[in-house]
Amino acid sequence: MRGRLSGKTPIQPGSAFFCDNALLNNAGLNPVFTLVHSYIADLDPSSSKINLINEKDALHLASSLLNIHDQDKINNYPIARAVKPDQPKENMNVVVVIMEAMSKFKMGKWDGPKNLTPSLNRLITKSYYFDQIYTAGIHTFNGIYSTIYSYPALYKSQPLKSLMQIPHDGLGNILRKEGYQTSFFTTHDPEFDNVRGFLMANGFDRVYSELDYPSEWIQSTNGVADHKMFEYAIPQLDKMAAENKPFLSVFMTTSDHGPYIIPKEINFIPKSKELKDQIVEYADWSIEQFINNAKQKSWFSNTLFVFIADHGLSMGHTYDMPLSFHETPLIFYAPKKLTESKTFHQLGGQIDVAPTILGLLNIPYVNNTAGIDLLKESRPFIYFCADDKIGCMDK
Repeated sequence: MRGRLSGKTPIQPGSAFFCDNALLNNAGLNPVFTLVHSYIADLDPSSSKINLINEKDALHLASSLLNIHDQDKINNYPIARAVKPDQPKENMNVVVVIMEAMSKFKMGKWDGPKNLTPSLNRLITKSYYFDQIYTAGIHTFNGIYSTIYSYPALYKSQPLKSLMQIPHDGLGNILRKEGYQTSFFTTHDPEFDNVRGFLMANGFDRVYSELDYPSEWIQSTNGVADHKMFEYAIPQLDKMAAENKPFLSVFMTTSDHGPYIIPKEINFIPKSKELKDQIVEYADWSIEQFINNAKQKSWFSNTLFVFIADHGLSMGHTYDMPLSFHETPLIFYAPKKLTESKTFHQLGGQIDVAPTILGLLNIPYVNNTAGIDLLKESRPFIYFCADDKIGCMDK
């Protein structure tokens, strides 16, 4: 018997996971717990809603929309297709920053507040920017799962918990097979939303969290401030770079989530009067500090930076599914590789981030997901979900 003292997350299956071997991880789970846990989940009425149409019809339709033909299918996986780049592979480092609640509304879209994100706005002018991108869901676990593993949100399903036993390739495993070191940084409890357990079981070597930071840095249940997480990460990235192997590091920011706390004794002066706007300015400032610090490092010139929100924020709009809750910036920043700024207007989602990254790196792999490479393919519409609602947006 075991337990936890954390106020943010009770004990869950991922608490027992300690390595990247699925057999060893699952051997530590109590069989009675897992049986009852599965039974309770099966009784949830929302589980039956996921089967919207006949499975055979759904797979046929998905295959046609993803332009997959019978001769392309691999090992009878209905949507798996081999990606074979015609350019040599690039072993660039990859840094993905998933930004808490960074709705485009906060960047001025849909008559949102202006000038809250000057750092991101400047970054867009030096990057590949996609301006019609939607988050898969409205929760942080949706953002982490869909960005890294390229599968969509399904009603109220929490994939980091419900799909623990199903192996996922995703960005971590694919790049790890290519010799990459893989890490994930969060500001708070690593067990929240079962993040650590799921990631450790699916391609990540290490999860950094409030357990690693100096205790005096911790401000609240959100753990440390964003800029402190980035400050701690820079030396860790230095160590990875010293191994002479490329690295993938994913960051999940949290400061723009209540309780809002503006750190003191830093070189940040907000322009807004309201705390909810000031915290957006601070989150934006933290990203600029991270980029500026990274620029001083030898590994910077060989790194692809990607910025996207985990989800947006409902800002009092009248629609059942306000677009402010789903529309996110998507920025690819790599000054040495992406030498000119471009803005792309095609539809896409978080599920397309990993295939687009792998496409930019010219990595050969099998894409067994719903995601596409936004620089080489297009989609007629994008699907997204808000617990009990489904959204679908075309051009």
